[in-house]
Amino acid sequence: MPRKSNRDIHNGTFCLVLTALADRDAADGLADSLVKHRLCACAVVVPGAISRYHWRGRMEKAEESLLIIKTLKSRYPEVESFILENHPYQCPEVLEIPIERGAPAYLRWLAREAGTNPDPDDVRGPGGENIE
Repeated sequence: MPRKSNRDIHNGTFCLVLTALADRDAADGLADSLVKHRLCACAVVVPGAISRYHWRGRMEKAEESLLIIKTLKSRYPEVESFILENHPYQCPEVLEIPIERGAPAYLRWLAREAGTNPDPDDVRGPGGENIE
C-alpha cells in the first residue's frame, strides 16, 4: 500500500498555538496540564525568550518562557479557553499558526495523540517506533 503524502494527512488539520509565561515553572505547569488533558499532542517549553512590548504606556522588556503547543485545528477553541482560564497574565498571548506541511509519520502521531479518542494501546512514538 502506498504511503500517504503530507497532503493526504493534514489538509489544514493541524496548528501550533503559542503563548508565553513569566517563568519556566509556570510554562512547565501549563504544558503538563495541556498534555494531561489531551488538548494537544505535545507542548514544548522554550525558556529564555526575551520579549519587548508596550504595556500601560511603557516600553517593557521581560525574560519569558515560550510555550509551543502542537494540536489539531479543531481543538484550538478548547486550547485557547484552557490557556485563558489558567494563564497568570492579565492579557496573555494566544496565537494560532496553521501547520502547512509536516513529516507524514509525525502528523499521524499528532492526530492520534491530540484527537478526542486516542488509542491507549498504541505505543508508537512520533516516528512510528515502539516506545513501550
